[in-house]
Amino acid sequence: VHLNYLDLSNNKFSQEIPSQLGKLFHLSQLDLSHNSLDGKIPSEISNMQSLEMLNLSHNNLSGLIPATFDGMRGLLYVNVSYNHLQGPIPNNKAFQDAHSFEGNVGLCGNVVGLESCNKHVSKRKNNRKLVFAIVFPILGVVLLAFFAIVFIKTRRKKEPETDKSDIHDE
Repeated sequence: VHLNYLDLSNNKFSQEIPSQLGKLFHLSQLDLSHNSLDGKIPSEISNMQSLEMLNLSHNNLSGLIPATFDGMRGLLYVNVSYNHLQGPIPNNKAFQDAHSFEGNVGLCGNVVGLESCNKHVSKRKNNRKLVFAIVFPILGVVLLAFFAIVFIKTRRKKEPETDKSDIHDE
């Protein structure tokens, strides 16, 4: 529990980062770089209020960087480069070096070298508009054709009945 420095880099560790690491409250440096860790970054890491340096680079981590990292005021350096992370970077001074994010195509934020998160939102909105512009007209044509077929079939069924009623009238 009183560990100050933990370097498990350059191993062949795989699977997810254990959330139990968040119990190492006195840890000031954590280096898990150059492994094969996957899954998400556990939000429990933000419980490590003494953490100053975090290196998770060169793994297979995915998902969002936990927003709880915003509150880690003691964090001075973070490197999450060469993973598969996406979404906005936390609003924390440790997340201001663009080199710390290289190799993560989906990250965005107000840091030189990263796209603005507003662009990602507008791209999603444009994609939705495109889907609606394609799907709804097609759906409308299909529904119109369906109702036209139903209408024609019901008229054809009524026409023979009117012929029979004409015969009885004579």
